Amino acid sequence: MMYDEKVEEAVLGAILIEENCFYRIADSLSEDCFFDESNKFIYKAIVKVSSVSKIDILTVSHKCAELKKGLKDERMKEINWPYKVSTLTNVVASAAHVVEHIDILKIYRAKRIVYETCYNATKLLDEGEPVKDIIDDITDKITEASNQKSRTEVSIQQGLRDFIDNQQKSLDQKLLPTYIPEVDKVIGGFEYSDLIIVAGAASMGKTSFMLKLLQNFLKFQKNVAIFSLEMSNNQLLTRLLSMETGIKVRNIRYNDLDTSDWDKLHVAIGKLERTTFTMDGQTTSLTDVLNKIKKLKIQNDIDVVFIDYLQLITANGGRISREQEVAKIARSLKNIAKELNIVVVALSQLSRALMQRDNKRPVLSDLRESGEIEQAADTIMFAFREEYYTMENPREIQDAEIIIAKGRNVGIGTAYLKFMPNNVLFISPEETGMTDLNSCEQPAF
Repeated sequence: MMYDEKVEEAVLGAILIEENCFYRIADSLSEDCFFDESNKFIYKAIVKVSSVSKIDILTVSHKCAELKKGLKDERMKEINWPYKVSTLTNVVASAAHVVEHIDILKIYRAKRIVYETCYNATKLLDEGEPVKDIIDDITDKITEASNQKSRTEVSIQQGLRDFIDNQQKSLDQKLLPTYIPEVDKVIGGFEYSDLIIVAGAASMGKTSFMLKLLQNFLKFQKNVAIFSLEMSNNQLLTRLLSMETGIKVRNIRYNDLDTSDWDKLHVAIGKLERTTFTMDGQTTSLTDVLNKIKKLKIQNDIDVVFIDYLQLITANGGRISREQEVAKIARSLKNIAKELNIVVVALSQLSRALMQRDNKRPVLSDLRESGEIEQAADTIMFAFREEYYTMENPREIQDAEIIIAKGRNVGIGTAYLKFMPNNVLFISPEETGMTDLNSCEQPAF
């Protein structure tokens, strides 16, 4: 049994006999909770009436008569809608149990989604559709089936209690510092539930900045996961170990190491092994990424997720444009950050149009598929090194900027750092007086 006509009629009857019933339950009820076409049609009329006048038998009957002119189904046109609407008030005596009846409708709705999903999956398999696409579609549908709308409004009293509780939390519970003093002076830190976008043109150091954040979080015992979709796990570890030891990336990559280098590497590897750090260099499907983030939250209680980079994720969206696909990805990353109360840091590409300008300093409109990313993100940062464009022989220690172009809760500004190309490393300006990178105060894992 995929529906119960009497329960559907009971819900509609409750809305009609109690003046304010609809407004109490509207956020937990939707058109697709109804299976019977005539009941679904009446609910649609109720929704339209609710925005212009009070809901009763007369107003809903009138709206049904008005809407039926657009019906294509001849059987629906032949229904005596005033009579149909009036009979609904005889099904229930009051609206006392309307919430329980709505819960029943939701169960039937979930059953229908599961049934339809299984049927469509079998059909697509027979038609030779890729199994991965079918699995993504099934996951989306099952998530939809299990999703229950809940009330989002709160009283001022409850809101004030929540505010006081939040204010009494320690700063560490509310904010996650980047542990880069110049950046924290501008933004204070990342808020849990934030989506942070780190963007930059090619070779500007956005991946290096991400790894600097990752290294700092590990130092302060934060649980971290990274979806490294551009670099392999081996390349990622090479960069991290170079940052920790001061050994140049190329020396590690080509095994150009002496005994002291190996000693440093063994110490750094031992420290890294004691952290809660998960790498994933294979997962690219949005559905799989979201599911793995949830799994890691349960298993490791992760604080931060890094994604390198956003445009390499794919979303199963059928015939949608790339802009719509990126919009879905950005919204989903923001939603998962909010749902799990974690920080999500995603790298993003910039439009190639930037390279055609004389002024290479990035702005928000340079983000590829910028509109939706900009809207979803809480903070947007650009890594920028003007010297890369202006000097024929770049220095070993260069000026660098982290431009905070959007800060939903913190405003905008610029953090001025230094960048060491040979070590692919951001450092604070006060560290530049040391001639030996190994003597710099490097964060330990």
